[in-house]
Amino acid sequence: MSYNKSLVGRQPILNRNLEIVAYELLFRSETSRESALIEDGNFATATVIINTLSEFGFERILSGQRGLINIETDMLMSDALEILPRNALCWSFWKP
Repeated sequence: MSYNKSLVGRQPILNRNLEIVAYELLFRSETSRESALIEDGNFATATVIINTLSEFGFERILSGQRGLINIETDMLMSDALEILPRNALCWSFWKP
């Protein structure tokens, strides 16, 4: 069985003193490690959330910082977002 492994990118967000204040969690796949090839924004967001929850945990991947996840507006009302730590995440609205 062959499948494409999905990964999570973690981009630091710095303040003007060059201190890390958050991490943007990004969709990456085995075939596009350096940049994202996104055909379905909701799939990309769901993949980031699932991989983070199942492989790392938000506490571990965010190292005590806030997290930023790109999300399409239609996913904002999804019940799936209820399982996420509200005090640790914020959303970046993305429209293709």
